[in-house]
Amino acid sequence: MKKRGISILVALAIMFTFVSVSAERNIKIYVDGTELECDSPAFIENGNTMVPIRNIFEHLNAKVDWDNDTKTITTKKEDTEITLQIGSQTL
Repeated sequence: MKKRGISILVALAIMFTFVSVSAERNIKIYVDGTELECDSPAFIENGNTMVPIRNIFEHLNAKVDWDNDTKTITTKKEDTEITLQIGSQTL
């Protein structure tokens, strides 16, 4: 059940997050049709678009915690929890 909830939350985040790139590489993030104002800019690194996940999940009303020792972000919404670690290749 927990894995299904995580999958649903990730799918919703991806489905409602649209990243557009202009010629100047000015990346804008939209959630539910609303452009997000983010603390840190999104950028492209090695062909991957990096986005400020805290802003996205907080916009989706999820609680976000950061563990600086393990470089891990944990997001929670209702009974769904997602944990991501910097440098990890798995979700």
